[in-house]
Amino acid sequence: MSLSDFERALVFILSAEGGYANNKNDRGGETYKGIARNSNPHWSGWGKIDAAKATGILSHQELTIIFDADKELQTEIADLYKSNYWTPIRGDSVPWPVNCVIFDCAVNSGPHATVKILQHALTIKEDGAFGPVTLAEVGKWTPSNLAGKIIAARKQFYEDLVAKDNTQSEFLIGWMKRLDHLSKFISEAA
Repeated sequence: MSLSDFERALVFILSAEGGYANNKNDRGGETYKGIARNSNPHWSGWGKIDAAKATGILSHQELTIIFDADKELQTEIADLYKSNYWTPIRGDSVPWPVNCVIFDCAVNSGPHATVKILQHALTIKEDGAFGPVTLAEVGKWTPSNLAGKIIAARKQFYEDLVAKDNTQSEFLIGWMKRLDHLSKFISEAA
């Protein structure tokens, strides 16, 4: 059975996001598989994560191994990604690889900022609302060309972000590598 676009894109997200982390400079705060506690404080998975951390004897790597083996937790991750990121960016309404690129952007920057980046790439009004005008404009593009244009817009977005807030500079190389890996992923998954 072939994977849906969401499932294919989720493969990339989970590989790019890694495991458990808690970097004091990350605006998302504590994260697991890219799910940031600051952005998703009510996610059901935090209870399991907090219980494992309460033992006080586990490293981030050990926590990741434990969490990765929890099938229920992995289902909760997929459910959160679908409802909080895939659905708001209308992933089922736009073609592959555009949906993969904007899904990845939504995970990193939030759905509203993602739609503005998409609208910037489309050279239409940047209001952050993914309505019929944005959807119609997406339909005018060859999907692979638009995906490349969105990736270029994301690179500029990250460079601008660092220029405005130097505390985010430690993440720039990682963001750029992620976009390079995304470009490779979508070209191989075409």
